[in-house]
Amino acid sequence: DRIIELNRDIQKIRFTGGEPLVRRGMVDFLLKVREQFPQLKIALTTNASLLEEFSDKLKEVGLSALNISLDTLNPVKFKNITRTGDIEAVFRGIRAARNAGITGIKLNTVLIIGFNEEEIEGILQFAKKTEVLLRLIEFMPLGDDVWTSEKFISSSAILDMLSTFGRWDPDLSQATELDGPAAYYRNAETGLRIGLIYSVSKHCC
Repeated sequence: DRIIELNRDIQKIRFTGGEPLVRRGMVDFLLKVREQFPQLKIALTTNASLLEEFSDKLKEVGLSALNISLDTLNPVKFKNITRTGDIEAVFRGIRAARNAGITGIKLNTVLIIGFNEEEIEGILQFAKKTEVLLRLIEFMPLGDDVWTSEKFISSSAILDMLSTFGRWDPDLSQATELDGPAAYYRNAETGLRIGLIYSVSKHCC
């Protein structure tokens, strides 16, 4: 059966959440979408906690992009913000996705003063080690109970922080329509490529 009807001008669909892989039958649903729309670009946003289980089948889906949300590498912080999260499961999930041959993996990290700004070097090293494309995101005002201006780090301030780790030059060498709203930079010494998402200062979202 046809599971959905799409406007013929639609070329890409992103599945997000919450955590979409928690939904029973989600990967089988994605396989049906791929079967029905073989030319469609399918993107998935996940916290990676279930990637170890589903990476092989997600490879069959032929994802155009896999975005992984991870704001800290600290197990205690991670457990606090996710309540029951096991960061080791996330690490295993990222490795499983890489081993399965999934391409277009991006690591999305929201930088927040007083929470993770001191982790930036470790996050850069983690992205390089795991060979995923890191994107650093401005903290968006999604609720007054969470967001305050004192916690906000602008992209210009993020670039200043990054300058500690060498010179970062604007980079469009690998730009594609799947890059989304990020501005990309490459480290002149290490070659590491990262993205900055100006979700507040330039209202890209």
